[in-house]
Amino acid sequence: MSENTAPSHFIRNLIITVIAAAILATVCYFYVEHQKNYPSTDDAYVHANIIYIAPQISGKVLNVNVSNYQQVNQGDLLYQIDPAPFQAQLAEARAAYEMAIQSNAASDDAILAASANVKSSVALLSDAQSTYRR
Repeated sequence: MSENTAPSHFIRNLIITVIAAAILATVCYFYVEHQKNYPSTDDAYVHANIIYIAPQISGKVLNVNVSNYQQVNQGDLLYQIDPAPFQAQLAEARAAYEMAIQSNAASDDAILAASANVKSSVALLSDAQSTYRR
């Protein structure tokens, strides 16, 4: 019987040691994660992981998709601004662009017409000079 009890005590102690080590590792992991998310000093908590944000553009906010102190990741949609004023500005800019293209085309046509007038005037001048020489 003493042969059976020695290995069973060893296995039992080994299992208890492994379980205790696993519990200790789990507690250490959660402690480190908690310290990363909520750093503290001796007498206060530090808001190290809190970032205050503001939009780069102004406008009416349609939806707020987060709550105060909620953890967010890069790329998450935080709020939605009313796109109507920006769409109107875009339409106005496109219209101005189209008008500039048409004005450019009209200027090109005017340049071609002026060039044709110059050629016609040169031809008339040449004709007048040849008539004068006779």
